[in-house]
Amino acid sequence: LAGLRSRGAGILECIKRVRQARGCPLGEATAAVGNSAAWADQRDAFWQHQRDMFEEFLAFSQDRIASVEHTMRSDGETVVVRLKAPPEHDQGTAAPGTSPGGER
Repeated sequence: LAGLRSRGAGILECIKRVRQARGCPLGEATAAVGNSAAWADQRDAFWQHQRDMFEEFLAFSQDRIASVEHTMRSDGETVVVRLKAPPEHDQGTAAPGTSPGGER
C-alpha cells in the first residue's frame, strides 16, 4: 500500500487494488486500507468521511429502509441495512418508451 500511495494512488484506488488482489469483500478491503500504516496519517479523516457518508445515505434513504442491524464485536462493528422491496408496477401500464412487457 505504501508503494501504491507513493506512486500517487489515492485511498479508493488502494481499496480497489486490495479487493482485486485478495478477492475479498469491499468492507474487508476498506478496513485493510483504512487501518494500514500506509494511510495512518489519513485514518481519522477517512473513517469520519465514511461515517458522514453513511449518515447521509441513511437520511436520504429513510423511507426505503426496512431495517438496520448494528453489531459490535471486539474486532470492529458491522452495520447491515436492508431496503424495502421496490413497489410493484402495474403490469398493464407501460412506462414511457416501453411496451407493457417492459420492452423498448
